[in-house]
Amino acid sequence: MTVVTSHGLSDLQVAVGLRGLPTKELLDLRALLRHRHQWVRLRIKIQNALQAMALAHGLRRGSSLWTQKGQHAIASLPLSPHAAYRRNELQAMYAKFEAGIEKLNRRVDNAL
Repeated sequence: MTVVTSHGLSDLQVAVGLRGLPTKELLDLRALLRHRHQWVRLRIKIQNALQAMALAHGLRRGSSLWTQKGQHAIASLPLSPHAAYRRNELQAMYAKFEAGIEKLNRRVDNAL
């Protein structure tokens, strides 16, 4: 006869997959965190594109590029028509993602 301690039983349950399924609340929280992470990654891509435009025109502001003054400085860069269109679209997307991430952050805070 084999004796299984509570610690051994726990390991056995994990190995067999009997530990228990996550609750619906936990699954929902994981989905929320995954969604927020995707939005943050997209915002970073947008920031990188805007920063590349700024650097190409000698505008080096670091993290202050994402303040209202920094965004105004990017908006005032003299660009060709298509580059200006792209900049405007990227800035609009940046604002949308920033607001969306703030909403998601509040939802995460409320869920925790």
